[in-house]
Amino acid sequence: MRRVVEPLLSGAPRIEPVTADDIRYVRELGLVRPDVPMAIANPIYRELVRRVYRRDEPTDGAPMSTWGA
Repeated sequence: MRRVVEPLLSGAPRIEPVTADDIRYVRELGLVRPDVPMAIANPIYRELVRRVYRRDEPTDGAPMSTWGA
């Protein structure tokens, strides 16, 4: 999933090869639009996926903001 979605979020070119199965998987999940050019399905998914990926990255020790804060 990361191979397909990460370049869409960053706007950077793909470095890792992407298979048709990878693309079909994220389309079946509804994360990307079914049309071409491929893009994240909607702004809510874009933000949600971005937050999940950020959670996996090392931080400088500062806590992430929480909802309603």
